[in-house]
Amino acid sequence: YLSFQKVRQDRVIVLTESIPRWLKEYVLSIDGLLTDYYFRTFPNLKFSAPAIFINNTTTDKSAAASYQADVSSHKMLRYAFFNYDEDKFKGASLNIRSTFFHEYAHIIQPKTLASDNPPFIYEGGAEFLRWISEYHLGLKSKQVLAEEFENNLSNCLKSVGASTWKDLPESFRDRGDIPYSCGLSIHVIALASKKNPDQSVKILGDYYARTNSRASVEFSQYLECGDLPNCHATWLPNLMQENKSFYMEVDSQLDQLGLVIRRSSTSLTDEPARVAQSIFVELMKEDCGGNAGFWVKQEYFLIDKVNCKTFKADMKIAG
Repeated sequence: YLSFQKVRQDRVIVLTESIPRWLKEYVLSIDGLLTDYYFRTFPNLKFSAPAIFINNTTTDKSAAASYQADVSSHKMLRYAFFNYDEDKFKGASLNIRSTFFHEYAHIIQPKTLASDNPPFIYEGGAEFLRWISEYHLGLKSKQVLAEEFENNLSNCLKSVGASTWKDLPESFRDRGDIPYSCGLSIHVIALASKKNPDQSVKILGDYYARTNSRASVEFSQYLECGDLPNCHATWLPNLMQENKSFYMEVDSQLDQLGLVIRRSSTSLTDEPARVAQSIFVELMKEDCGGNAGFWVKQEYFLIDKVNCKTFKADMKIAG
């Protein structure tokens, strides 16, 4: 059922027997690209190239295809594919590639980052590294990066709405889309601070290196200021603690940085979308013992894994 082989001297890949050659070659090509990029970009980070586990299951060729990916014990990347043939895979390959980039980013993060910090720091950091590395490797243009940032920020603002960050229930703030969409947005804006002349990728890498060495380093301070003397972070602490709405703090910082964000129908200015989301949060709290967690999609809300009476994980709510 399983086979394994050495990919490089220090790499192991574990395969189920049903893996077709084209799928194996695709995964290994992306893995090689990422391994070279991350070791070259972050020479000061202590991480090992992970082992890889790939599973492929075909139950019904006419069934919808799907995939999953995660990191196990900070040492192995696991990829599972369901009902993919080569044609279906080609249609989904860009999204699959982005998922690979995100999961590999978790490998280079400190092992304690997830246990010592809220999800927007480690999931947002992985999303930022996914976002910027696809550009650095020539796989996405600046225009695509800008569009992804705008879309993530719009989803974040729709989720948080007029609330302050600190007033969001932790059970809602740490679930569903928020750690990813808000996490990426927060990283991009904080690292774009004009207080900091260094490259954003280097700053994030240095933050991870210091965290890895157990040095005393504060996320907000380091992302805005890095090692600059006499520099004091202001925006991120205000965003996390002040009584101004999340939207107002973000909008003010974007103005200061001179960043122009496209105001689309999915932005916070879409009042019906905001109202619908606020109502749905309250519905979920009522049904789920005070908890709420869901992903904001273009045409529906996708329920996250929460214990509810009526709502079930992966249920799609549209209206």
